[in-house]
Amino acid sequence: MSLPRILTALALLLFAACSGSRELPPDTPETDAMELVASAFTRFEGSEQRTPRDWQELMAAHGGSFSVDQLAPQSLPSVRYELIFPPLEVAEPTRGKLLVVAVTRKPMREPVRLLGARAGTKISDPGRYMIFRGPDGKFTSGWFLEPDIQAMWSAAGRALPVPDHEPERPWLRERRKADLGLLAYFAAVAAGLWLILRWSRRLRKRMSEV
Repeated sequence: MSLPRILTALALLLFAACSGSRELPPDTPETDAMELVASAFTRFEGSEQRTPRDWQELMAAHGGSFSVDQLAPQSLPSVRYELIFPPLEVAEPTRGKLLVVAVTRKPMREPVRLLGARAGTKISDPGRYMIFRGPDGKFTSGWFLEPDIQAMWSAAGRALPVPDHEPERPWLRERRKADLGLLAYFAAVAAGLWLILRWSRRLRKRMSEV
């Protein structure tokens, strides 16, 4: 068996293992940070009876002793998220009408967990976080894939935010490094199998000539 065939077989095995898996929402520092920011929106609306006009006003209502970026330093909401005022109402197929107050400025990827045929993690398709008030009246955050975001914004007649130029989140960069290491491992295994097969063929050929 040639090296390309070995690599193809390994790729097919990996695909088969992943195809029966269910993808869970991200559970990363970004998820935790956005829940903190969502709670700040809840407190602001409770005291002001409206949503904030900008990030500075949001934090000023809580004493103004620190910025939203200090609240969530790895996420930098004032840079990576657009605060929407007045809030934008969108229709989400599974959750109903949402009142969006903030959204990631550009699509991003997150490590996500898999359940099913192959438990583990993978890097998600592009998506964004939104902070919104749902039908239950509470502010929360959620992860939505980019095609769904674009459909909601298009239906609402609004343009998506101007993208930021910030790098990938550090935990995603670490995951990519780990994936490269795994790929190198499989490549080494494939190369080793190819060498073993090549050696065994030569051995059989020599034995047949004796």
